[in-house]
Amino acid sequence: MEAQRRALPIFLLAVIMFLIQWAVAQKVRIRSPIKRRALLDLRASLGLRGKDWSIKADPCSSWLGVECRNCSVSNITVSSLRRTTKANIAFTTHLET
Repeated sequence: MEAQRRALPIFLLAVIMFLIQWAVAQKVRIRSPIKRRALLDLRASLGLRGKDWSIKADPCSSWLGVECRNCSVSNITVSSLRRTTKANIAFTTHLET
């Protein structure tokens, strides 16, 4: 019983630290209107569903397949997303570092 009492504060601290880390990770946002516009244009050209890439949501925190670092997109994976159009798509990418 005494060991359980000592373990409880450690467990609660671990849970709190996890929640803080998760909350901080969710705060990444794209601040550049130009980068946001480019992502919205990509969304439109790929014909992605609004459910996966909502126009109102922030791409870094809500869009499936989008990963961000330092308020910039670092990776985009669209292969598993459903599209609303069957058009053949060809494009090139250039990511600034």
